[in-house]
Amino acid sequence: MLISVRVIRFFVVAAFASAVLSAGVRAETVNAGKWGFSAVFGCQSQSASQPVATAVGKITMTAYSCGIGDAEYFVAVADYPARPITQKSVDAAYTGAINGAASSVKGKIRSIAPHVLGNITGRDVLIDVKANNKTAHLRIYYVGHRQFQAMFVSPTGQENGKDALAFLNSFKLQNSGK
Repeated sequence: MLISVRVIRFFVVAAFASAVLSAGVRAETVNAGKWGFSAVFGCQSQSASQPVATAVGKITMTAYSCGIGDAEYFVAVADYPARPITQKSVDAAYTGAINGAASSVKGKIRSIAPHVLGNITGRDVLIDVKANNKTAHLRIYYVGHRQFQAMFVSPTGQENGKDALAFLNSFKLQNSGK
């Protein structure tokens, strides 16, 4: 269930492209029933899918993203091959995804904490990217064999601000949790 550096770069490129497309556009609620989530973005999002080779086989990652000003909004979803789930495998999946996200942006993990969304315990992560003085505030969840990531990237110091928390707290799972 590990995400490759190539996948994270795909999402970063998609966000920068949508930042150009969505400048000056109002907020949008994305209700992705097919994927089982909803979220309120601070701008009009674009979606893109890409097949990706992972340690557990080929998957398709779908990202919704946009940017406005210095802020970037992302939600990424992927289904992984069905395999027996154990607490050890779930912990390894979180660790791999978090380390992959930090590595892909050449960032340093500042904090990792459990985050409860309904009946799902995910992870709340801060990753500092010194090269551009930004911080990624990431929440990641596994529901069965599906991975969800909601991430807000902003100048360091704004990662727990009103816009960041409004977006991250708007993220809802439709079939598990709230």
